[in-house]
Amino acid sequence: MKLAALVVLAAVAAPAALAAQDDSVQLEQRSISGPRLGLTYVSGPTADSVLREHGLAPLLSQFGWHFEQVIRPRGGGPMFVIEELLLVGGVDQGTA
Repeated sequence: MKLAALVVLAAVAAPAALAAQDDSVQLEQRSISGPRLGLTYVSGPTADSVLREHGLAPLLSQFGWHFEQVIRPRGGGPMFVIEELLLVGGVDQGTA
């Protein structure tokens, strides 16, 4: 009998408690896009032969623009990252 009363009480109280909670999540969006500069050092036997074949040095420059959006809940939780990168490499060696 006590168990039945407890089950009925839980069945009545649980939906009311859940309805009182605010389940809406507030998202915060941030853009960290911008220019990117870098260097790449290429090594190894296969890379050496390919570099020699094309007349390139093992140190290549990189220039690009990075598009990145970060979306995350304000109270914490998983973050979503969306990114794209336009990149040009080896321009300093006359490859463009």
